[in-house]
Amino acid sequence: MLLVIFVFSTTLGNSVRHSQSYSITVTRECNDLYRIDGTSYYLKTRFCFEFAFGEQALIRNYSPAGYSKGELCFSGMGDYDDCYSIEEVYHGEFPPNLGMKVLTMMDMIEDIQLILIPTKLSFPIVY
Repeated sequence: MLLVIFVFSTTLGNSVRHSQSYSITVTRECNDLYRIDGTSYYLKTRFCFEFAFGEQALIRNYSPAGYSKGELCFSGMGDYDDCYSIEEVYHGEFPPNLGMKVLTMMDMIEDIQLILIPTKLSFPIVY
């Protein structure tokens, strides 16, 4: 089980034009959470059930300042038409101390595996 902590912070990166698409490779970390391979960026989706491991994908219509954060699109039949809304973009950091714990909303004490800080993507993504 991957336990993730969400932290509120200032944003990073630059705005990009709304209509562009960006080619990336992603790996699924847990339900609705995908890591952009070779980076510390994570994309939170909604109802995405793609079991991706190093899979080619596109980010479409990314607009960090707008209402929509764009879509994560997979090539179901080769044309990248299998798209899911991106709800949030995070920068992932590992906890500074091994063995750190967190109290969950379900009153459980769990190990911290990854800290996710809201951010903005900066293109081009440097691997």
